[in-house]
Amino acid sequence: LCPAIMRPPASRTPRGGFAHARGNFSRSRALDALAKEPGEALHWLNLGLTLLPKETMVLPGYSGDWSKRDLYQRALELDRTWAVAHHNLAAVLRPKEKVHLSDGTEWCSPSLYVRALELDSSAADTWVNLGISLRCGQTLQLDRGQETYDARKMFLQAFALEPCNPRALAQLGMRMAPGELQELPPGVQGSLAEADVASAQMLLLEALRLDSCVDGAHAALGLSLSDHVPTSRLHDGEEW
Repeated sequence: LCPAIMRPPASRTPRGGFAHARGNFSRSRALDALAKEPGEALHWLNLGLTLLPKETMVLPGYSGDWSKRDLYQRALELDRTWAVAHHNLAAVLRPKEKVHLSDGTEWCSPSLYVRALELDSSAADTWVNLGISLRCGQTLQLDRGQETYDARKMFLQAFALEPCNPRALAQLGMRMAPGELQELPPGVQGSLAEADVASAQMLLLEALRLDSCVDGAHAALGLSLSDHVPTSRLHDGEEW
């Protein structure tokens, strides 16, 4: 599983800035921006986006090798109010791995995602990643302790926020029982636009139409079809 990494929105770009959600930046530009404004969290996060998962790099003027985790952690240290920095650091931590910040606090992936949602509860991918990070049967108190969420409820929240999010569709479909139907939120598009409810197969097929490489969806769809197969078709006409 490779949890979603967020790119900073255009509104985050500083004066004369270079990076935005459309990904129009490179490592050299990230390094140039960092050299000019080393105290700007955005530049550290953008540089992290240019690294591969296990890649490290040497930064001019800084000691040691820097990984994605190191760069995202520096971005978070510089701006503790930025939801994207919390999300991206959480996304590169291994299960049960912890990170220690300069204020002495200790964080793991779920706690970082929870904090990200406290700062911005509208981020569908953060809801999905938090749901994936939970142990089987685990629940969390969110919304200032007013609401209890398990993983499925988190995926439903992500689906409601972003009905065309393929990861939310796939994760929700993977947690539905055979024959179960899920009520759909307003704003659903694509093959589900005319439906009020959807089966696991319908959700998984729509996830694959949106992203043919979405995590786990092919395997889950295959299992769901193994019991009773009418044949399903993807958008390219290929039968499954």
